[in-house]
Amino acid sequence: MGVSKLFWRCLPVGILFICVLFFALWNITVIGPMIQELRLSDVSLSVVPSTSDNLLAVRSAQTTLSLESQNPNVDERGEWQKKQVRAFCEKHNLDDEYRFPTTPFIRKRFFRHLIFDDKYKLLFCFIPKIGCTTMRRYLFTLQGLIPPETAQWDEISEEEYLEPNIYKASFLKASLKDEERLRKVKSYYKFMVVRNPLERLVSAFRDKIEKPLTSLYDPNLFEGYKRDILKKYRAEEFHQWERDEYSEPISVTFSEYIWWIVESNPQFLNEHFSPVVNNALPCMMKYDFYANFKQFNSDILGLIWRQKLPLEYFYQKGTHTEGHTAKRLQHYYSQLDKELKLKLFEKIFQDLDFYYHLYPEEKTSHVELLQVHQIESFL
Repeated sequence: MGVSKLFWRCLPVGILFICVLFFALWNITVIGPMIQELRLSDVSLSVVPSTSDNLLAVRSAQTTLSLESQNPNVDERGEWQKKQVRAFCEKHNLDDEYRFPTTPFIRKRFFRHLIFDDKYKLLFCFIPKIGCTTMRRYLFTLQGLIPPETAQWDEISEEEYLEPNIYKASFLKASLKDEERLRKVKSYYKFMVVRNPLERLVSAFRDKIEKPLTSLYDPNLFEGYKRDILKKYRAEEFHQWERDEYSEPISVTFSEYIWWIVESNPQFLNEHFSPVVNNALPCMMKYDFYANFKQFNSDILGLIWRQKLPLEYFYQKGTHTEGHTAKRLQHYYSQLDKELKLKLFEKIFQDLDFYYHLYPEEKTSHVELLQVHQIESFL
């Protein structure tokens, strides 16, 4: 009777244990492979926050992608893009040899933009104002350089989490020799994100220059640029503002900002304003894929799937509709007169042509935006 009673008392516990074991095995053998094999072409993916202190808490996200309309095959696009970039390099007579810059300033700027990951054999060239914060956060998290919980944050501190790791995971890493850098360039999967150059200029203005100047002594780098622009293009008003002891805020206009871009040496402009071709050296690097900022989430998710990278650390960017972006661009570029529009086009035409070679469908919209019909003679 004692054994019988013990059996019936232990039976529910045994059944519960078997159920838990079965569920765990089912997750490993059935659900795991299913998730691993999911194609990004037709998937609704929900990432649910975990309550465990040892697991990453990820915001719930619904991602529905169409491989045909939003994210064509990454490899096919990459091969076509390589041909287009070769044509661009030949057209502009740009060097395609594997040679790193020798001028110290240019060399350092180029190396800091190249983030590498030895585990996944990746090399990413980040360009400011083209999704660089999102991608650096993702790649640094993959390497364990920043806490994984930062993947769910809306904002992340550049000074605390991103900039310090540039010297640990970029070509600026002190222990790297040029031979090792070149080996990575030749053997790793290389990619970057490109953006409409006219849209990038507006984004940099809105983020770094447009906010009014309120003090003469703010040490922030971009506040210094504002002062330089105002001294150059509105000197009398700026000095009166100084004499009045900054009684009212003073702002740089978009027109003054563009004149500053046009009249500056592009080699020495801050990385937020300098040309993409100068920063990324695509002819030498021969990148495998050029994602489009216009469809950033789907392109990067396609790349993550192709490279079999962890998805949970990727923070998807909010996007604007094309109509919203077009209105914003029209608002700013309508402030420029024809002379300045032409000078801007002449200044950045190499970057524009690079973008057109990768995404030729946008050429017409740029003609309409700048109203520069000489565009056809340049491109």
